[in-house]
Amino acid sequence: MLRAPSFAAVILALLAGCSKTEDGPRAVAKGKLVDGNKPYTYEAPKGKGGGAVAPPSVGNAGTGLQIQFVPSEGGDTSYASFNAEAGTFEVKGSDGKGIKPGKYKIYMTMLGSPPGAPEIFGGKFTREKSQIERDVTVDGPEIVIDVSKPKG
Repeated sequence: MLRAPSFAAVILALLAGCSKTEDGPRAVAKGKLVDGNKPYTYEAPKGKGGGAVAPPSVGNAGTGLQIQFVPSEGGDTSYASFNAEAGTFEVKGSDGKGIKPGKYKIYMTMLGSPPGAPEIFGGKFTREKSQIERDVTVDGPEIVIDVSKPKG
């Protein structure tokens, strides 16, 4: 007789656990990159041999602008896919369902620059120096990052 209530209690506990949302609400963070309220344009820096760097690509494969969102309170880094032609980005998280709402530190670097080429933002948006923080909300406004006023 004692086994039936114990078994039922275990089943109820498992069902209760299954009905909870594991991570809570998610948001696909969308935004744009601007320079002084104008769409951000990219001028390819020259490498030691004088060759220009290819323009940023969509996403993070190969050469391109990498935008990282890191929760201010710690956690996993999420990468934005960047559309260089439109100057827009989206952060969908590792599973494509979005990222948790909250405050994020944002870092930006260029991938695939030739040796000796200067970093396009002068290193001011690296993990060590970036002062960009933005709130991500479920139905929040578009995130605007102005490279001329990063704290904005």
